[in-house]
Amino acid sequence: MVKRLTVFIAVLLAALISVFSALGQMMMPGQVIDVIDGKTMVLAISSGKVKVELQYVEVPEPGQALYETVRTHLRNLVLGKRVDYRPRTLRDDRMTGLVRLDNVDLSQQLLRDGAAWHIPSQMSGQDTSESDLYASIEAEAKKEKLGIWAVSDMKPAWEFRAEKEQSAYPRQNSKSSLSLTNHGSYWADKNPKLANIGALFNGYNAKSRNGFVSTSYLPIRDLSEEHTLDARMVMDITYWYKEEEPGGRRGIFVFTLVSESDKYHFLRQNDLILSGDGKTTNLGKPKRTVTGSGENLKETLAYTVSKAAIERMVSAESAYLKIGRHTFWIMNGRYLLFNMLDAAR
Repeated sequence: MVKRLTVFIAVLLAALISVFSALGQMMMPGQVIDVIDGKTMVLAISSGKVKVELQYVEVPEPGQALYETVRTHLRNLVLGKRVDYRPRTLRDDRMTGLVRLDNVDLSQQLLRDGAAWHIPSQMSGQDTSESDLYASIEAEAKKEKLGIWAVSDMKPAWEFRAEKEQSAYPRQNSKSSLSLTNHGSYWADKNPKLANIGALFNGYNAKSRNGFVSTSYLPIRDLSEEHTLDARMVMDITYWYKEEEPGGRRGIFVFTLVSESDKYHFLRQNDLILSGDGKTTNLGKPKRTVTGSGENLKETLAYTVSKAAIERMVSAESAYLKIGRHTFWIMNGRYLLFNMLDAAR
């Protein structure tokens, strides 16, 4: 019954996305009856109500400076007014797309007011020419130190979420041997050539010129029916590199899944499958190691993946991974991976 319901929901969502795609060039009218946060509103349309999120921008999260200020700003701009919107994608309980007020793109308006960050095209998949326009509007607000740009060292919302998610996961769990790796003093040096990596962990050895940039172990959400099994799972993606002379950086990406349970889950089926935006790619088999015993059997699966695969994880609207019967949602990890790709350039 659960499986049939899951299939039905998947088919329904696919049908809805197909409809939205067909309507992709149409602007539809609606009246703003509520503002949820700095980029999300509820519209009254002819068929009822719809929740709409502004495309290609991020706004301060709860707990960040200016969260309420930006929400109030959007509320003052649009509440009770007629807007036109064009859906682009369906996400969870809302649509994401273009919203215009008096023929003005509200995403661009928030960027110009210093109320939002522009999501880089490598993360959003935005068309290059449109992304360049959004970036230039954001640059004007940054130059004038408006809104978020007036707050010293304020981090983009995606970095704030990633750090919050990391801090929510304990470095040492008394009920589990799954913990963050202690990389040791070998990696204690600082790489002066490394760009801003946000919330990522990193280490470097100046003598060998070897280094790494890592998400470190993050909790993951298993979307499959197997999620009810008693298994604790974490994931890590690390870019291992070597600084080369006279310049440049050469390295590999390694995806690691660690599962702790009372039985093996990835003994026979362990290919890593990447899906997103209608494409499915087999990323290969892992180096699998097993330690522990009894209720603390630990399986570690390590996959070497291409830079192109990491780019897909970042840019796909709904990228997810599958290993055997388990399907994993990447969650906020995609924002960390964007910074990792920056380090790999």
